[in-house]
Amino acid sequence: MSVNETKKRKRWTVKAKMDIVLEGLKGQETIAELCRRTGISQSMYYEWKIFSLTTALKV
Repeated sequence: MSVNETKKRKRWTVKAKMDIVLEGLKGQETIAELCRRTGISQSMYYEWKIFSLTTALKV
Protein backbone atom coordinates (compact mmCIF):
# COMPACT_ATOMS: atom_id res chain seq x y z
CA MET A 1 0.00 0.00 0.00
CA SER A 2 1.44 3.35 -0.95
CA VAL A 3 1.40 6.41 1.28
CA ASN A 4 -1.40 8.05 -0.74
CA GLU A 5 -3.77 5.14 -0.41
CA THR A 6 -6.09 5.12 2.56
CA LYS A 7 -7.64 2.08 4.10
CA LYS A 8 -11.31 2.46 4.95
CA ARG A 9 -12.33 1.28 8.38
CA LYS A 10 -15.53 -0.63 8.88
CA ARG A 11 -18.10 1.00 11.14
CA TRP A 12 -20.00 -1.56 13.17
CA THR A 13 -23.56 -1.02 14.31
CA VAL A 14 -24.43 -1.58 17.96
CA LYS A 15 -26.55 -4.59 16.96
CA ALA A 16 -23.69 -6.14 14.99
CA LYS A 17 -21.32 -5.67 17.94
CA MET A 18 -23.82 -7.24 20.33
CA ASP A 19 -24.40 -10.19 17.98
CA ILE A 20 -20.65 -10.87 17.85
CA VAL A 21 -20.27 -10.56 21.64
CA LEU A 22 -23.23 -12.89 22.22
CA GLU A 23 -21.75 -15.44 19.80
CA GLY A 24 -18.53 -15.34 21.81
CA LEU A 25 -20.40 -15.83 25.07
CA LYS A 26 -22.11 -18.93 23.68
CA GLY A 27 -18.70 -20.63 23.53
CA GLN A 28 -19.41 -22.69 20.41
CA GLU A 29 -16.10 -21.57 18.90
CA THR A 30 -12.98 -19.96 20.28
CA ILE A 31 -12.74 -16.19 20.41
CA ALA A 32 -9.81 -16.40 17.98
CA GLU A 33 -11.96 -18.29 15.45
CA LEU A 34 -14.86 -15.88 15.92
CA CYS A 35 -12.60 -12.87 15.40
CA ARG A 36 -11.00 -14.34 12.27
CA ARG A 37 -14.42 -15.15 10.82
CA THR A 38 -15.82 -11.68 11.51
CA GLY A 39 -12.64 -9.78 10.65
CA ILE A 40 -12.04 -8.09 13.99
CA SER A 41 -9.11 -8.26 16.39
CA GLN A 42 -9.40 -10.11 19.67
CA SER A 43 -8.70 -6.90 21.56
CA MET A 44 -11.64 -5.25 19.79
CA TYR A 45 -13.88 -8.17 20.77
CA TYR A 46 -12.88 -7.85 24.44
CA GLU A 47 -13.42 -4.07 24.38
CA TRP A 48 -16.91 -4.61 22.97
CA LYS A 49 -17.59 -7.32 25.55
CA ILE A 50 -16.57 -5.17 28.51
CA PHE A 51 -18.53 -2.19 27.18
CA SER A 52 -21.61 -4.34 26.55
CA LEU A 53 -21.56 -5.93 30.00
CA THR A 54 -20.94 -2.69 31.88
CA THR A 55 -23.68 -0.95 29.89
CA ALA A 56 -26.08 -3.80 30.61
CA LEU A 57 -25.42 -3.48 34.34
CA LYS A 58 -26.41 0.19 34.25
CA VAL A 59 -29.82 -0.54 32.72
